[in-house]
Amino acid sequence: MENSNIEIIGGGLFFTEIEVKNDNEKFVPSESDKEAIRKNIEEIECLKIQSP
Repeated sequence: MENSNIEIIGGGLFFTEIEVKNDNEKFVPSESDKEAIRKNIEEIECLKIQSP
């Protein structure tokens, strides 16, 4: 699971493989990445509230 990226698409949860180049290399998200992450978190929170 450590090499996976979680994406929310149309209410479904998908795992996509990402390449790990260097353990010391840090991922620096762009503003659009940050916004997409925020939206995904909001969707996950909504799904948590809706689930029985």
